[in-house]
Amino acid sequence: MWQEENINPTNIITGSFINPYSLFVTLNGDIYIDDGEQNGRVQKWIAETNTFVTVMRVSLSCWGLFVDINDTLYCSIQYRGQVVKRSLNDAVMTSNRVAAGTDFPGSTSNQLSGPRGIFVDVNLDLYVADFNNNRVQLFQLGESNGITVAGNTSLNPTITLRGPSGIVLDTEKYLFIVDQHNHRIVGSGLNGFRCLVGCYGYGSQSNQLFRPASFSFDPYGNMFVTDTENHRIQKFLLMKDSFAVSFNQPKFCSTAIRNSNGITFADRSIVGRFPTAIFVNKNNTVYVANRENNTILMWHEESVNPTKIISGNFTNPYSLFVTLNGDIYIDDGKENDRVQKWSAETNNFITVMNVESSCWGLFVDISDTLYCSLYNHHQVVKRSLNDPVMNSNRVAAGTGINGSDSNQLARPHGIFVDVNLDLYVADCGNDRVQLFQPGESNGITLAGSLTYPTTISLDCPSGIVLDAERYLFIVDQNNHRIVGSNLDGFRCLIGCYGMGSQSNQLNNPFSFSFDHSGNMFITDQFNSRIQEFKYLRRLCVKAIKSGYYSFRVSGAIDPYGSIYKNKFNPLHPLENLLNQDYVRDSHMQLKLDIYLDVDIIYVLVMTTFDSKVTGGFSIVVLGENEVILDRLSTPVNIQLKYSLKLTDDSPTYYRDCQVPHCHYETLQIHVNTTGSYILWSKSNTDAYGYIYKNDFNPLKASENLLLSHGGPKQSSCVIGDQCNVYMKGIGLTLDDILRDELQPNTVLNNQSFSIKLSAGLTIIMFVAGLINSILSFITFQHKDSQQVGCGMYLLASSITSLLAISMFIIKFWFVVLTHINVSTSLSVLRGGCASIEPILKLFLYLDGWLNACVAVERATLIFKGVNFDKKKSKFIARQTILILPFCIFGTLIHELAFRRLFVYEAAPGMIKPIGSAEICKKKELGICYMKLQISLLKDFIRWHNKSA
Repeated sequence: MWQEENINPTNIITGSFINPYSLFVTLNGDIYIDDGEQNGRVQKWIAETNTFVTVMRVSLSCWGLFVDINDTLYCSIQYRGQVVKRSLNDAVMTSNRVAAGTDFPGSTSNQLSGPRGIFVDVNLDLYVADFNNNRVQLFQLGESNGITVAGNTSLNPTITLRGPSGIVLDTEKYLFIVDQHNHRIVGSGLNGFRCLVGCYGYGSQSNQLFRPASFSFDPYGNMFVTDTENHRIQKFLLMKDSFAVSFNQPKFCSTAIRNSNGITFADRSIVGRFPTAIFVNKNNTVYVANRENNTILMWHEESVNPTKIISGNFTNPYSLFVTLNGDIYIDDGKENDRVQKWSAETNNFITVMNVESSCWGLFVDISDTLYCSLYNHHQVVKRSLNDPVMNSNRVAAGTGINGSDSNQLARPHGIFVDVNLDLYVADCGNDRVQLFQPGESNGITLAGSLTYPTTISLDCPSGIVLDAERYLFIVDQNNHRIVGSNLDGFRCLIGCYGMGSQSNQLNNPFSFSFDHSGNMFITDQFNSRIQEFKYLRRLCVKAIKSGYYSFRVSGAIDPYGSIYKNKFNPLHPLENLLNQDYVRDSHMQLKLDIYLDVDIIYVLVMTTFDSKVTGGFSIVVLGENEVILDRLSTPVNIQLKYSLKLTDDSPTYYRDCQVPHCHYETLQIHVNTTGSYILWSKSNTDAYGYIYKNDFNPLKASENLLLSHGGPKQSSCVIGDQCNVYMKGIGLTLDDILRDELQPNTVLNNQSFSIKLSAGLTIIMFVAGLINSILSFITFQHKDSQQVGCGMYLLASSITSLLAISMFIIKFWFVVLTHINVSTSLSVLRGGCASIEPILKLFLYLDGWLNACVAVERATLIFKGVNFDKKKSKFIARQTILILPFCIFGTLIHELAFRRLFVYEAAPGMIKPIGSAEICKKKELGICYMKLQISLLKDFIRWHNKSA
């Protein structure tokens, strides 16, 4: 045993068990250990007594042990193809039952073959690592037939396993599996299974395993693995963003289309002749290799011209790849037989891989393995960048011989490796895309004429990318187009109008890359240019709406349109917005169908989907009759500029609990004309602005608030109107539930449904509590029930319960009625604020203590038995019942003394109007405030700065 952070074992336990295959530790520190090979049993080491006891009889070794939440012990018996279980609460030692398997090894759904690791979740579902069947089986509670959740025989093949021997579920019910004969640990996630540990083949290096048997997580997600053949325990640290990648994998909707007209991002004068290599990273930095002058060009986001040009001694590069830290891997195989890396840190080039010819595709996977597709050698090779030996290339796909078999390639081009380490190859010479799973030499055809059924016809695919949903996007080079897949199969995306040099055409494209918005950058090789094609995201919404008029918009921008009834308020864009639907159409960018009534003014608002975009567009309207479009937009007129300054003399208030002391200034707004207004501020401080109607109350900053910009939300530690008076606990107070729903000066019948429901439930609770208390009182008032102190406690408890439920309903209606009637007398509010809550607490605490006294007396009765003194019990009960209220009241006396109404002073420069009413609303925790009604102010604005 190792306690946390200890390097050496802190405890060594010796026992009579022999050759154990598994163990399990429970919450109290007891250890269950296999001892079935020679002694036919499972033993438990008891942490409290430091001794071993036998807890289960078995016929053979338990290759997996587990104790579920019901204290049932499970044992997987490999050589009998069975999992058995026994309740640890059962006194009969031989009470084993079958949990899974038939006692005859097999591969049907109710059979197992060589089961090893097991896991039982809180639903008592049993997961079994079915070793010889290369699968993981799920046996739901009460079911004898298992469901394959991982392995080739699952309904939807997930991942290829070879001898799964251990299994764990995380809190999200994702599977983590020891894939023993593949010498790795795999795990599932939103995107399916992926390799986690041991992804470099078997061995004894720090990143390798050799026949691992089991593993376990620590609380931090770090993984401890029994590396059997290497005779060691390996710890693998959980790294945040461990599967972060440097390239973009956008998530597209199923109906998304792109602007069919591309924008020339860079022409021949910049990228040279026949560009092939391009990469766009997560920061939207674009990298392109210029093959004519052997340079790498970089454009940072929104840059028109290259922001950096890197020169090197590479020649005629076909591909490049950029990692998260900005290092650039570039092909230099044509003349120098190598791949070079430009280090962003040192600005130097170094050789990282020796190759025999040009790499027409480069890729670095999440495990820092570099892949190169060798066009002339019909093969993809790879090398771990962590391996110090430079000539350590291994074959990833292909035999080196031109061919069309499943294990062969012909002139491979672009490659892609996902987080599962699955390798996708654009097999140009065979007009197909091949998938090679880890450890497999035979590929699976995913796209091309050789698929069955046929997916899409390709002619020399040269580039490939997967999106976030694992859909394929392929450069179909000799068909001069880009195709992509979705739920409906493959479709043409770009270059669907034949070969050419127009903005909607391509000529022998080579590769492409997505930016983070889903826009596509393509190396249009024979047109010697880089083309950018915009992703029209708003067309993701697909619906059909009938109507008499159709608005169709197209242009150089990605338009976004809305139709409003009567008027459009830019400060409230949802106001007056009509129901609308965008209809997907491959020939236009926006099509909006809507029913329009005569004699009603409608406003069509046209903008762009992305910010800071300008350009021309045209609108075509089809319908029953002519539609007249009048432009309403006018330049913004600045009506007023006002300067002010915050100083140490400016008033302060509690904006929230995190930033309590904020200086502020208030400005009164006089509006001459009703309409829409925009207010903005420029300052050398981090300023927040708020607009209030009629009045600004610094003790209750959320009251009368109309609009805020940049300000924080109300802190969760605020209750009532003050910070740091009481900290909010678990649950909701009456004020939390009711304060935003109650409408002032409105009778209960006209209040919201939630208020009526709360009132009804409160009455039901009161009636139920009243009946319960009365029945309890009737029961325990008889002398027979008061022969011992317990009966006297219960009689007193029935009375306090009645008083508590009565105070609760009084409290509820006090909150409701004082919120509704804002003219409630100040003395009434002050009395309720100071008394109701402490009295309610008094009865609740007293009832709890009386029940505790009952429990104590019952425990005493059991302990003393026949020696229990009833008279003494009654005497103690009388004294306790008399003393308890005074003790509890003493703990609450401070609330009566310190509960008060808070009054605030007007800020400097503000005049308190004569005859202003003092109004205090009772809050849930007795926190009250005094509000100044300032009738002279209609609209009130304040600008203030943050202060710590």
